[in-house]
Amino acid sequence: MQDGDRSSLLICVSPNYVGVETSLGNLGSAYGAKGNFSQAINYFQQALIMAQEIDDTAVQAFVRCNLAEALMKVGHYPEALANLQTTLDICEKTGDRFVKAQTYKLLADVYRQLNNHESALKYCNRAISIATELGIPLIQECQELKKQLINEL
Repeated sequence: MQDGDRSSLLICVSPNYVGVETSLGNLGSAYGAKGNFSQAINYFQQALIMAQEIDDTAVQAFVRCNLAEALMKVGHYPEALANLQTTLDICEKTGDRFVKAQTYKLLADVYRQLNNHESALKYCNRAISIATELGIPLIQECQELKKQLINEL
């Protein structure tokens, strides 16, 4: 049985998707951490479908953020940007500032890869602002990114 088969089996035997979308997202994160971004994307997409079916907007935002990061790693920037914009829309509705800060940081990363340093700096500053308000460790990554962006201008 291949990895994809296991997730399909899990989906078929589960009468209720609650929790399955989180498990699939965790598998995506694990594959992403190992550098297997195509498999990570596959699991994130499955998790997103499940989260949409049960209307779990919090998981949708989190999964879209992770999906966008994996898409960025393989150079699929338009898809990454689309997922990040949808994540921002969800965060506006839910008020999730933690995921919003992460999304802004990822937008900065994508725009940096696209050599649009002005947009990257704009989103980096937004991420820094929210991360500072929340007191989360993301601020360190954002400040380092900001230094790099300023040096590259």
